[in-house]
Amino acid sequence: MAVKAGRRASGGNTQPHPAPPVPTLAQAIEQFRRSDLTDNAQAVLKRLLSDPRAGEAFSAIARNERDLTRLLQACVEADTLARTFAKSVEHCSAMPQRLATLRTALADIRVLLTETADPDNPLAAAVRLLPPDDTTVKYALTRLERHFDATERVAAETFPRLGATRKTSIARAGETAAIGWLADAVRRIGGRPHTINAAAIAEIALGSGCVSEDRIREALRTRKQRDWREAPSQKKLVRSNQK
Repeated sequence: MAVKAGRRASGGNTQPHPAPPVPTLAQAIEQFRRSDLTDNAQAVLKRLLSDPRAGEAFSAIARNERDLTRLLQACVEADTLARTFAKSVEHCSAMPQRLATLRTALADIRVLLTETADPDNPLAAAVRLLPPDDTTVKYALTRLERHFDATERVAAETFPRLGATRKTSIARAGETAAIGWLADAVRRIGGRPHTINAAAIAEIALGSGCVSEDRIREALRTRKQRDWREAPSQKKLVRSNQK
């Protein structure tokens, strides 16, 4: 039986659509630049464009346009991490003491509310919180306490999440963290470490000195050993949930 025009015969062989060609690094960067980028991010892209090794490394890792975009994003993030690492560490290191002070203040506020709500001396003048304000304030204090707990947990997890170790100097630790961040992205996107290409990309994107394959392996080991999900505060949380 003849098949009418516009219809495909059942059981007919269909050819799969060929995959779209992978853009070049220059094309991917041109597309990436259409988003709102900082001057530092633009500098990273400029370094990648100016070094032919970057194009070769990206081509060896990326299988499609999405992979290229993810690699470019990882380069920008790694550069940001390297530049802001010292400040991030300083901020997180100071957080426990700051939170201890704030928790003391929170306890003092609760004592004050209790004293004014039910003063020992019935003749004493006191400013009392009446409903619904008393409930609102107590709820806000509880929310603040929970916020302090979450902030403390995040601060404890930040250092291992960034993939650095405290045994080295801040400058060295920041560079190691940035290299590890980028190497981890290469492994996830490319399906394997690609140590030679990851080293080339890290060296170019970060504008640092020579980055060896051994440095890439070291950074990956550091990230694995100091997985932020295995930070002490998180381990305690997991154990409490298992009880």
